[in-house]
Amino acid sequence: MDEQGQGDGTPLHMENFLKACRTRNYKDLTADVEIGVISANLCHIANISYRVKRKLVLDERRRSFVNDWEANKLLTREYRKPYVV
Repeated sequence: MDEQGQGDGTPLHMENFLKACRTRNYKDLTADVEIGVISANLCHIANISYRVKRKLVLDERRRSFVNDWEANKLLTREYRKPYVV
């Protein structure tokens, strides 16, 4: 949404993010980085649930799904050397 609460706000978000990148000042962001991380993680969790086609139980402290190896495998990817995280 735009500043008036209408339309696609993506261009404004991108503009704000790029401004913060250019100034190298996180305080230029209109939202805290943690809010973005939480928002993105919620989307990833929903997509994983959709892909495995079942309800999942998330252990927030461990950042993994309870007793679900298949779903936990989708939380990350296999990295190729030397780009291992």
